[in-house]
Amino acid sequence: GDPLPVQSSLEDLRAVHDSSAIPLALDEWCADLASARQLIEVRAADVLIIKPQRVGGPDAALQIAREA
Repeated sequence: GDPLPVQSSLEDLRAVHDSSAIPLALDEWCADLASARQLIEVRAADVLIIKPQRVGGPDAALQIAREA
């Protein structure tokens, strides 16, 4: 699972990312294109786990992958 619940702040997530020697992958946080863009912008993870059914379909998943 994700290191922090989705209700946490992006700043808290970034702090976990920055303090960890282990690469951070996020799943539940990547719920749509907008949330993926926020995660990318604040550099909150090393890997985004993109689930097409969760983010709005294959086109949205492809767009997220391109932007990441």
